Amino acid sequence: MLSKKQATAIIKSYFGKNPLECHSFYDASQRIDKICLYHDDFSEEIVDNNNKAAVDMESGYSYIDDITWDDLEMDDVFLRINHTDSFAGEQILYHKLHDVSAAGDQEKFEKRQQFLKENEKKRIEIEQNLFAIGKNKNDYYMMSFLKNTDKWKVGNEILMYIMQLLLVFFIVSFACTRLDIMGVGAVLTAFINISIYMRIKQKYEVFFESLGNFKNIYNFARWIVKDETLGDIFADDKTKASVEKLKRMTNAIVSFNTRKQGTMSGDLGSIVAEYLMAVTLIDVAAFNRTMKIIENKQTDVIGLIEFAGDIDAQISVLSYRQSMEGGWCRPEYNSEGISAEQLVHPLLGNPVANDFAVKTRAIITGANASGKSTFMKAAAINMLLAQTINTCTAKSFKASHMYVMTCMSLRDDVLSGESYYFREARYLKRMIDVIDSRNNVLCVVDEILKGTNTHERIAASKAILDYIAKDNCIALIATHDMELTETDLYNKFYFDSTVLNDDIVFDYKIHEGIGGKSNAIALLEILGYPKTIVERARRGAERKVF
Repeated sequence: MLSKKQATAIIKSYFGKNPLECHSFYDASQRIDKICLYHDDFSEEIVDNNNKAAVDMESGYSYIDDITWDDLEMDDVFLRINHTDSFAGEQILYHKLHDVSAAGDQEKFEKRQQFLKENEKKRIEIEQNLFAIGKNKNDYYMMSFLKNTDKWKVGNEILMYIMQLLLVFFIVSFACTRLDIMGVGAVLTAFINISIYMRIKQKYEVFFESLGNFKNIYNFARWIVKDETLGDIFADDKTKASVEKLKRMTNAIVSFNTRKQGTMSGDLGSIVAEYLMAVTLIDVAAFNRTMKIIENKQTDVIGLIEFAGDIDAQISVLSYRQSMEGGWCRPEYNSEGISAEQLVHPLLGNPVANDFAVKTRAIITGANASGKSTFMKAAAINMLLAQTINTCTAKSFKASHMYVMTCMSLRDDVLSGESYYFREARYLKRMIDVIDSRNNVLCVVDEILKGTNTHERIAASKAILDYIAKDNCIALIATHDMELTETDLYNKFYFDSTVLNDDIVFDYKIHEGIGGKSNAIALLEILGYPKTIVERARRGAERKVF
């Protein structure tokens, strides 16, 4: 456990820096499997089990699906943004990056960003209090635990109360009668109770600890609410009401944390208290009572965790903005397509910036490794960042609000037995289903249907591209098949390359029109393939012999 002085030094040193180059406290790469638990649990309630595209028009939630998240390597984007000081901040930030409706009230969001930027002393004070919540590995289960209290109540509650009464009966009887049998009964009951306690403790250890640490969340929320300035900026009436409602509950559970810490530190009094609680089953009974209280105030409890996590996530966004050497911008929303100046991929060092504008759909051609995929990922990621954290890695970024879907990083799935083509066809079908069911969809497809033979690929690709050329869809399609550019439904762009001094040189700039020389055969020559192979390949390409 770091001291307050050490925590403050870390906060001051690493704010506005790349989290992946900072103290391990900010590098969450080893915690992703726990960080995602809140989002997974939350989104399960509205996810479409057929295509995993979590879209619920009535609730307003709109989560990108797992395929898109993985295609765009959004775990890495999250890690680059993540400057949070608490487990709740990490989980809320991860969740927000999935939800293209998360930006919500952008005016309020930017008002808070401005306050945090202009009031460094207050921002550091907030971070100190968030740091106290910390990133204990067991706390990442807290949200799931609190949302499912009915699953974690201790069973056989009546038996537990009977054992408590029996202990009292034998102890009082022995004190009054001095009969050995009463003493033996008391000792035997005590051993049984300890056994029950240890079994329950082993099963519920994570939840005992999480319940105790909720006090730190409550203390943070109460501190924000009681601070007149911070309360006006960050806390609404609902949060203030929750703080009042949960005051008695948090007083009831504070003993969990105190005794736990004392036992771990070896404090004799706390160890004795631990055994006393085991013998009397007081902790177990209190745990059950607290679960009932939480059930009745579940919305308030979860709301305070989300409140703390949301403030932490907002500080993280501010740190991310200040860490970007190439600059950033706030998105502007219009009704036509996508338009960007000096657009870059957020994960690249020294990236090549591109200007780009498309009102409807675009087909992008070009040689291997010329930048097509990276550019399309940059566009899609920025579309997500615009709608989730109101931040883009560009000089300017204009677009309408859009649901983002991709079909890019495909491979055969040996375990399921699915071929590349089968998976791609299934992924494209889930995209078509969403286009048919909602407005404003951004579809990004890299090398459409490359998993099958040329003749059928061209025919099927043309049919799919014609189908998704709808008014409610913006499409970015990368392909090596020049036959697909023979359409008026799509704007044409390309990336180019040049063979220079036995090397292939790329400018990584997007150009309007049809072009982009193939470098496949030139690459064979550069790699030193036998001349007979290279010459035969060139002759075959010229005659289109395959």
